[in-house]
Amino acid sequence: MNTIFNAAIAAIALALPMLAPAADAQERFTATVSGPENAPAVILIPGLASSRDVWSATVHQLDETHRVHVLNIRGFAGEPAGANAQGPVLQPLIDEIAAYAADLDRPALIGHSIGGLISLEVAAARPDEIGRVMVIDALPFYSLLFNPAATV
Repeated sequence: MNTIFNAAIAAIALALPMLAPAADAQERFTATVSGPENAPAVILIPGLASSRDVWSATVHQLDETHRVHVLNIRGFAGEPAGANAQGPVLQPLIDEIAAYAADLDRPALIGHSIGGLISLEVAAARPDEIGRVMVIDALPFYSLLFNPAATV
């Protein structure tokens, strides 16, 4: 009886990672992955200070037909800052997301706000490795946020 019980526990332990969305950690962001393994890939990038939770409804709409990679930028929305705590943040983050995307088959990038800027920068850096880009509600020129003398 004990052997059967131990075998059942071992089988459940092995199956648990397949039941939950996969989590993948990089230095500058974390990713959760859901949806069929061989489906077209979509990477969702949240806006400034937002968590991956802003994409919940989108994930629900896409993850039956797409492999959905939802990012959380380290240092945003309570995520420990990790490598983003010091030094340049944006370009190293763009580089790391570009490397992550390169491991996928021409993923679509969907970014909100600064996630939109990041999506455009990734696509510009590696145009042959990105399928499509959708930008949702992003500023056309981010430095305006930091310039007190900026005018319309």
